[in-house]
Amino acid sequence: MKDLYHGTLIRHHDTIATEGIQPRIGDFTKNAYGSNAEGLLPAVFMADDEGLERVVHAMVAAIMDEVTEEDFEEWDIGPDQHINDALFCKYGVVYVVKASDDFAQAGNPREGTVEPLQAEDGDWYSLTAVKPIRSLTGDELRAFLEERGMLPSDINDFVDEDRQNAVPPLR
Repeated sequence: MKDLYHGTLIRHHDTIATEGIQPRIGDFTKNAYGSNAEGLLPAVFMADDEGLERVVHAMVAAIMDEVTEEDFEEWDIGPDQHINDALFCKYGVVYVVKASDDFAQAGNPREGTVEPLQAEDGDWYSLTAVKPIRSLTGDELRAFLEERGMLPSDINDFVDEDRQNAVPPLR
């Protein structure tokens, strides 16, 4: 079976390592649909290689809220950008999941299954917890995305290239 990918924030890593990826309605989805939107179902969303770009875009949106003042002091981020690839790899994690017969693909739900409203065509989802086989963080995440042409700065206009701020000379 093929690999699927689930992206999230590194601060969830310890919980996912012990409990797996739990079905839920994330903050990004709540904000997009509103808390009272009918049809929202707790689910674990994943993408295959063709949908990896959607994973990166969703992670960028989540990571923008994680960046600190110290990050802006360290990195020279342009006025029209919000993060850079280094910050993406600092705050993000992509989990590799083996596809399972228990998963469904949006647009092709199983008979008798209600598809989550928030599912986009091509998304893979599970209504039960998912155990990843591998996590990609830091340099490994960067190499994985770079190899696929999916670094955030490659696919988002508002992600800047990595430029560290100049270190002031010692006196």
